[in-house]
Amino acid sequence: MASLQASLESMKASEQSLKAELGTALLSTLSSDDQHEVDRLNDEIQELTATNRHALEERVKVCHLKIYCIYLGFPLTWKVMELERSWKNQNFI
Repeated sequence: MASLQASLESMKASEQSLKAELGTALLSTLSSDDQHEVDRLNDEIQELTATNRHALEERVKVCHLKIYCIYLGFPLTWKVMELERSWKNQNFI
């Protein structure tokens, strides 16, 4: 019975320490190298997100131009075809 009581007390102490830790920031528990790696990865994610957003905006522009040209009965201009070609090379399409 005494060992069970001691185990229960130990579990309660662990619970209290984990509850106290619950509100702390995770970055503060990382080493400085790990924190720098997280910062670098966050910067890379932001850069890739911006690149992706720009590519999507350009793709929408080309699609609108393509629809406009088709609506007017004109063949696609050289510039549109060139953009599509470059996008395929960059795997945007």
